[in-house]
Amino acid sequence: MYLDVLPKWERITYWIISITSIAYGLYRLHVEGDKYKESFYYLVPGWPWLNREQDISDSEFSLFRDEIQLLILVNTIHIILSQMCYFLSVQVKVRICILSVYDILVINYFFGVRPFLLLLAKCIIMYSISRLGRIRLVWLAFLAFMLSDISSLTSYYKWKYLNISSIYRYTIANGFFELSLLSFALDKIHWRTTHHPRNNVTSDNLQTQELSSGVGTDEEREPNFLDLVFYVFHLPKFNHGPFYPFKKFHFEVMSCFKAATYTVNIWDIVKKLLRFMLWALFLEFQLHYFYYSQLGFSEDILEQMSLPAVMAAGYWQGQMFMVKYVCFYGISGQLLRFDGVIPFSNPRCISWVYSYTDMWRYFDVGLYEFVKMYIYIPIGGSKCGYIGQLVSSAISFFFIFMWHGFYLNLFYWCLGNFITVSLERLGQEFMKHSALGIQLQSKLSPAWQLRLLVIVLAPVYVVSCWGIFFFFFDIDVTLVIIKKMTASWLSMFLEMVVITSAMHNALDISMRKQAEKEIQRVD
Repeated sequence: MYLDVLPKWERITYWIISITSIAYGLYRLHVEGDKYKESFYYLVPGWPWLNREQDISDSEFSLFRDEIQLLILVNTIHIILSQMCYFLSVQVKVRICILSVYDILVINYFFGVRPFLLLLAKCIIMYSISRLGRIRLVWLAFLAFMLSDISSLTSYYKWKYLNISSIYRYTIANGFFELSLLSFALDKIHWRTTHHPRNNVTSDNLQTQELSSGVGTDEEREPNFLDLVFYVFHLPKFNHGPFYPFKKFHFEVMSCFKAATYTVNIWDIVKKLLRFMLWALFLEFQLHYFYYSQLGFSEDILEQMSLPAVMAAGYWQGQMFMVKYVCFYGISGQLLRFDGVIPFSNPRCISWVYSYTDMWRYFDVGLYEFVKMYIYIPIGGSKCGYIGQLVSSAISFFFIFMWHGFYLNLFYWCLGNFITVSLERLGQEFMKHSALGIQLQSKLSPAWQLRLLVIVLAPVYVVSCWGIFFFFFDIDVTLVIIKKMTASWLSMFLEMVVITSAMHNALDISMRKQAEKEIQRVD
């Protein structure tokens, strides 16, 4: 049972401060957004019954909204084909071939023959390299793919053969596609190393012993080219992700396809799909009232707005980004269940994440698993002490920067992430192993330990927020937000009051959920 260490009046005070601050900030964002809406370029007539204009400047969500009917249609056909194969007792290999051919035809329809042939060429190259059993060559090929994606030649052909919306869709899909290629190649090398050690022991593949640990696979045979094609072109996850490691995907699909009994819980999938669609409707609805995305292009207007409105714009951008990816990943995850894939947990609400380390761990679980399995652990990770962890983290965040697109604002975002995660880890090491840290824990009451933790983490949390703003907005807009947040000592003090209250609430929710898990584990 969870026991709150803080007095009830103090806990209530934190909740009152947080809720009223968010409510007032959103009110100011709405009022001041309406005040400056004549200067916005991306407002269109919204739902007729609301009689308000809608912000369509979030290109990612606008694209999802415009193509949702088509995505529902093509994925429904994929699901029907898959389930028909089961009930007609079609052989597993034939079922995979049927679904792969259908998915490829749909992707050809989305992007055209030439972009698809480019993706297929990457498949052939990566598969050929994986057969050589050389990890360094696999990574070199992957880096070459990423560098070619940002080359002027690739940009030229994108604009030549694709329209604007298709370019954006292709860019997102290609990012997840290349992660999947790398995952397949490394897992295939791992399979060959563990099953044919005499023929495959090289200086490269000896490193594979730590790759992909803890994830089962179909150990009966070596993954082949058909497995690769089915994995990377699998329609439910192709357009918006999320990433699933090959070993997890392959094992769960094979287990489902070979199952003697029907294991798909259709009613549960439908209920969860309806819930995600309701969240998508909420996203659409709130864009009629909060023009936070539009402000990301308007640093001049931000400079004229009040501090509560500016901070609310940053907060609401993050909150709705989380909801957007709950929809993207949640819908994809439920569709994947028809083929037996167990989805990762949805992105955790940012309002109750107090640690940026937890933000990375629980927001995009698939991407976190990729970095942990294929970069952080093989380099050394936590086994190499604090300095080794710093080096592993630095390389991991540099990879995140490269994968997201080599833009300067993204470099600042990843640099901020690295700094905040490193500071959090340093604080943990200090409290666990230093004499002062041990003494503080022994002498302070649980309540004061909690207060001290929040006081220490709050400045780090602010820096992490600034880093996230570099991800959401361009550099000039982010600098305007930081300038307004640091304009006076009074404003910074009030910000810290609000932030520490929010962090106390986040810790309270986190500890309650942890206690619930412990109770369930005991039961």
